[in-house]
Amino acid sequence: MGKSMSDDDVQQIMAAVFAGRNILAIKLYRQATNSSLVDAKNFVEALQARLWQESPEKFSTPPGKAGRSQTAGILISIAVTVYLIFQWLV
Repeated sequence: MGKSMSDDDVQQIMAAVFAGRNILAIKLYRQATNSSLVDAKNFVEALQARLWQESPEKFSTPPGKAGRSQTAGILISIAVTVYLIFQWLV
């Protein structure tokens, strides 16, 4: 780790975690501390677990659920797009 985080940095990272935006939280942590990607990922995952135990009501979705639903939505969109392109070509 290079530098310490300000209170504003901590609040932004926590807000991203509560919103289920872990990639943003990792990015914010890395910017605030100049840490490696692995260190930032480990920090955010540990923070998420701690915050879930302390304040589960503050999460917009349970940890791990947001990524799955986004991935499913993306896969469905791709499938529909491929189908429509195929229909247009035939």
